[in-house]
Amino acid sequence: MWWSARNDGSWEDNAWSTRQWRNAHSVSWSNWPKADPGSSWWQAHPQFQSRGDSWKPSSSWYARAHESRWTADNAGTMPTTNQQTCWGGDSPHWCWGAQVHDDCHISAPWTLKAAEHHVEACSLSARTASYKVAGPIVADGELAEREAANTICSHETSVSEQDRVFLAKVNQLAGEFGTSAFGDSGMPNPSKAARVLSFVKKAAAIWPELGKWSTVCPKGFEEIDPECPFWLNGRAKFLIATKAHFNSINSKKIQEVNRRNFLSNMGFVLIEEFITPREEAKLLDYWRTNGPIFRHGASEQHTNRRFFHYGPILPRQSFGTTRSTLGVVPARMGTMPPVVEDMQLRERLRKAATGLGDEMQLTFDQLYVNFYSAAAKGRIGFHHDHVGTMQGVIAGLSLSSSCELHLLALDTELSAWPPLALQLPPRSLYLMSGLSRYHLQHGIPVHRADRLSLTFRTVDRGSAAGSNRLWAREWSSLPPAEAAKCHWPLLPPLPV
Repeated sequence: MWWSARNDGSWEDNAWSTRQWRNAHSVSWSNWPKADPGSSWWQAHPQFQSRGDSWKPSSSWYARAHESRWTADNAGTMPTTNQQTCWGGDSPHWCWGAQVHDDCHISAPWTLKAAEHHVEACSLSARTASYKVAGPIVADGELAEREAANTICSHETSVSEQDRVFLAKVNQLAGEFGTSAFGDSGMPNPSKAARVLSFVKKAAAIWPELGKWSTVCPKGFEEIDPECPFWLNGRAKFLIATKAHFNSINSKKIQEVNRRNFLSNMGFVLIEEFITPREEAKLLDYWRTNGPIFRHGASEQHTNRRFFHYGPILPRQSFGTTRSTLGVVPARMGTMPPVVEDMQLRERLRKAATGLGDEMQLTFDQLYVNFYSAAAKGRIGFHHDHVGTMQGVIAGLSLSSSCELHLLALDTELSAWPPLALQLPPRSLYLMSGLSRYHLQHGIPVHRADRLSLTFRTVDRGSAAGSNRLWAREWSSLPPAEAAKCHWPLLPPLPV
């Protein structure tokens, strides 16, 4: 059975479920269809409540979302909607369990059938969407919810060679210039803007067919003109390639070797069994919860994790938490834990990361150890590691138990795409560079089992506002006012 758009704007053979409503609910209210608040159909259904000129599920409906599927209204009094155009070019648009692409419009009346199926895949033709349907959906549990989100957003489960080559090259340039490339870079600042312009200059030479580029200066610093042909065309191409990669990586049908290849196009590498079980046991013992080191760690109040840091001095946040910003205070670098040095972990990381950055980016002189307690619901929210003070390759070692690492794109056009959900097995190593480092944010949801992670970074001493003299100063020489705001590494520098 297929979903297809009728010429009159209605949808034929629609099939949808409360899962799809829940996912739509979590995306954006702008994605809900406009409706006449005086419509008798809406008023007769308490599952919905008015939100100005549109409607959303009521809190009582949302609370019942796990109970059963929404079924068709047999009375023939379907909701009426005003004509509505999709935003964001070819971005997906949530409308009653159907995605709409290109410039398709939704208008009334529609026909709906009982929800016994979920969207498995879809293929697109010019301004007409068709959706293959298969099912059924399991009504309960996190897994079903995530599977529904993944499948509803799936287009083809393959990536074209053109998209693969393009995104891999963009990823290389993102790593070279330390930028999100064509992706959303968050709040603008002069440093970000300068890196994007460096990327643009080289990218324009590689892809002259994208058009001419120009700059603007609305905020007091020069930045790429978001309306210039190069940026509009390049960003459109980038989003198409990124969506194809997201769909394939999250697909249940893709072979693991292809999943890893697509991840590498975005700068993410996963190496299983990077250390031996015996080495894992030694590392776990060093930071064991009843050991002498554990009590010297600090607890991050918002995420219920305990962390230990080594290498540079970090500034301490001032609003009632010991959470570090990963900014750095120029001074002599503290040493690594002996268990790390005995295993020559940093040397092994450099070898594994060969090709992802130059030697200066692979020093791995900053170590952050996190202990996640399942009982305390340890987690870490979506974030970028500090772009201004940390170099372009991040290395993470997982110990004790597996977890899911989520990668999230901040682009508005990708808001309906679920994050990439990647399994990190115990003793595995992940490497993030390029787009996975600078474009995508990463986070880990609540842990189901205790877990220890070791995250290695390289301090960018050139961008940390410190001369060689400052980087050589002893900790005791820091002014008292500055020292009072410091979060100190657990191990001091080696004697000179």
